[in-house]
Amino acid sequence: MWRRLIRVARSAGAAAAVRSLARQHGQGQSSRKGYYYGFGFGVLSLSGADTDLGRGVLGVFFPQTLPWKPSTTSPFKWGELEAGLEERQRRAGELEDFMARAAIAYRNILNLASKRGEGKEDEALKRVQTELDEDLEGFRILIQQEQNKIIYGVEAVEGARQKYLDEYGCAKWTDEALAELAGLSPVVEMGAGGGQWAAQLKDRGCDILAYDNAKAIAPGGNGPTAAHVQEGDVAVLAEHGSRALFLCYPPPADESVGCMSAQCLQHYKGDTLVYVGEGKGGANASWVFFDLVEKEWECTKVVALDPFPQCYEHFYVFKRR
Repeated sequence: MWRRLIRVARSAGAAAAVRSLARQHGQGQSSRKGYYYGFGFGVLSLSGADTDLGRGVLGVFFPQTLPWKPSTTSPFKWGELEAGLEERQRRAGELEDFMARAAIAYRNILNLASKRGEGKEDEALKRVQTELDEDLEGFRILIQQEQNKIIYGVEAVEGARQKYLDEYGCAKWTDEALAELAGLSPVVEMGAGGGQWAAQLKDRGCDILAYDNAKAIAPGGNGPTAAHVQEGDVAVLAEHGSRALFLCYPPPADESVGCMSAQCLQHYKGDTLVYVGEGKGGANASWVFFDLVEKEWECTKVVALDPFPQCYEHFYVFKRR
């Protein structure tokens, strides 16, 4: 049944309707809208409080060409990124349109299940509920595949994106980047998430202290490398001026808490900054952070990384002016 209904979503409303429909389901499931790491806009879940339908995509990872030369005005702006951000906006609109149509299909699934359950009790009603759960799971998988196809421009395979996040965190390292960062030891990392980078650096003999405030569950945050991360907020950076500061994929500015990456610079008194993430207008940090770095820091090194499709992270080393 859901295979027919998904065609409605593909061929035929707003995102709020999805959340409303999920609440109508009334089976202890909820819908949530959350920041999607690696892309920069919200992704909606039609069912399951812990399910991010934006994850699960087959990606072939290609190292990016070095985007920056010393003569360029800003190391945080380059043609490939700007073209990618324009494409990202187009895809965001396409995704919103698709999810609005998916909401119609979702409502139809619930309505049909409601009709099947009319007048039934006990075991018969349980069978209807079981069939509904199976329908919603199949629908979720198809929605997930279609979402990732829209977001990344590649065919989606369930679990591939999450596997990437579990192994690398939000940005995949290269041997060159790890060697460069290990060479700056000792290091202090803020916003370390699941500790994937910290674990790799320790394996290479780097003296690194990794902190995270634990206010958000980072992708892969419950994995085995999380033991390398200790709880701490930006204020602890004032105690580690002798270490190089490492910021890997810092979150965008938030109205309630401000810009974490800019706050790190305010507390950090050392002279070496390593930033991994997208440039201006991308998924990370804020214009305040980028402008502050350009004003007070000199870019000495840029290393190409190995990002997920439609992502544009790079590795930067800065020295305080």
